[in-house]
Amino acid sequence: MKQQFETKDLIIKKGKIEDACNMHENFWSQEESARYMLWTVTKTVEDAKSKLSRWLEWQKEHTQWLIYEKSTGEAIGFVGFDEIGINKFGNIGLGIGSSYVGKGYGTQVMNIILDYMKSLGASEVEYSHLSGNIPSQKLAEKLGFKYTRKEKRVREWDKQEFDELFYTLQF
Repeated sequence: MKQQFETKDLIIKKGKIEDACNMHENFWSQEESARYMLWTVTKTVEDAKSKLSRWLEWQKEHTQWLIYEKSTGEAIGFVGFDEIGINKFGNIGLGIGSSYVGKGYGTQVMNIILDYMKSLGASEVEYSHLSGNIPSQKLAEKLGFKYTRKEKRVREWDKQEFDELFYTLQF
């Protein structure tokens, strides 16, 4: 697995526990960021350290990275994916703090991650987001993903039902 990527504005690399404060301030403490995610906001830096510690353990066995803004060096989000079939990738997790949405960062991240998936032999990529997440919908459409289906889901922590919208990109 590749350890680091670089775009015009971002560095995507393995996270470290020292990033907990940035992740709390720039992403995990923001209600707007959590609105379309499956986790709750962190209330304190200590909460963020605990969350990041669990995430770093997960990262050891999964294709996951943190996203850093080059100009500040601060962690502002995460990205990852799974191989879900032969030459098929999905379960893309992409989250960027609400203060960083609208700057083209999602496009930069997805373009470099899609290129990486192609280098791994991907012929198809599946992308999904929660219904109502317009920035994610626009990103999928901009990148050429085609809408395929909607599935009902239930969020674990509050048992809230939601729709997950799925898109596919063929190479």
